[in-house]
Amino acid sequence: MLAHEGGYTNEATDPGGPTNWGITIHDARMYWKKDATAADVRAMPRSVAVDIYKAKYWDALNCDLLPAGVDYCCFDYGVNSGISRSGKVLRRVLGLSDVDWHVTPEVVLEATKRDPAKLIDAMCNERMTFLRSLKIWPTYGRGWSTRVTDVRAASKVMAMAGVPLPPSSAPELPPAPELPPVPVSLGDSFVDRIVASMRAKGMRVDTGPGEVTIVYVEGHNRDGTKNANRRDNFDDVRAVIIFQDGKPYIAGSWTATTQPGPYFVQHRLNPLGAASVKPGQYQAWQVGLHRGAYEALVQRGTITLTRDDNEDFSRVGDKGEVGDYEGINQHHASNSGLIGKHSAGCLVAKMVDGHQEFMRICKADPRYRASHSYMFWTAVLAQDDVVSYVTQQVTPIVAPAEPDVKVASWWDTLLRRSA
Repeated sequence: MLAHEGGYTNEATDPGGPTNWGITIHDARMYWKKDATAADVRAMPRSVAVDIYKAKYWDALNCDLLPAGVDYCCFDYGVNSGISRSGKVLRRVLGLSDVDWHVTPEVVLEATKRDPAKLIDAMCNERMTFLRSLKIWPTYGRGWSTRVTDVRAASKVMAMAGVPLPPSSAPELPPAPELPPVPVSLGDSFVDRIVASMRAKGMRVDTGPGEVTIVYVEGHNRDGTKNANRRDNFDDVRAVIIFQDGKPYIAGSWTATTQPGPYFVQHRLNPLGAASVKPGQYQAWQVGLHRGAYEALVQRGTITLTRDDNEDFSRVGDKGEVGDYEGINQHHASNSGLIGKHSAGCLVAKMVDGHQEFMRICKADPRYRASHSYMFWTAVLAQDDVVSYVTQQVTPIVAPAEPDVKVASWWDTLLRRSA
């Protein structure tokens, strides 16, 4: 939600006055400092904003008691359009009286009986209808539409995970025990071929409810076709795979690169040459901040790198290097057309909003929700590692190819098939 609210603003046309993290100076004075100034609002810590959002919106709507996904959908609607409207809409889509907006035990009980995905769709559809009716839609409509699309998608991932968020003071939980593998049915779609390729190499493929499998596929387009795998181009795919009923689905796929840009190949940060992650699989990344600027998967574990000492943009003949590197992160390239200086060896997605969606999907993993220190596994498949055909034939289910600014969503495929 904070990603949509943005940072500090103080525009003359904004009746809220000085605002940071979406918190106005009025709310800062009500919930934080009675005599808060514009300077205080500008310097407001993120944790203070989170506390205000929890008290004014989350707790007011009893979101802790709502089903996973429905809670976030209701919360974000309340932040954007007011808790009264959000509460009334929730009651309305549940078939209850909307004279009162409060989320009572009756509302909570009724919500737990419903399909959360359908509730989320009903609320988001009503939200879009309402926003389009506003006179300022021509000015703010594009941003609102993006926000509702993101909320709908993230809420459905949370609903699939179905795990309540622990309080911030919750103790670290031990790793979940290994469960027997889920029988997997593979067809001949891109996601099926990725899973088959990973299994052929003995890589881990997580099949538990809501568990994500992160993989980078080099030299491929998002539709599964191979490309020229050119230097200084985003010619790879970052994908997140989630299983449902023994079948893999692409929860999101984005144009990306696993290679350093030419600037850092020719201007070395390390005398041995520019780094790239060696194809394989590593449990080495946690949720954190990339260079302190924005949320990313930050390297905290051991990986294997290769060093491009001869500056030929190829791993062939390059020396390997094993270690715990602080800085080989999974971040974005600020919508750049070329890799350029955006990668010195990191795993980098091209688009900002695609990266934000990637983070939301990863953070919906029940293992991360149980412990925010969870270390994510990530696989890198070289172009020739990907099998071209899967022998076990079943009807494939493929997430539709979409432009970078919009994420291909497995749950949309599920909903269309069920309809």
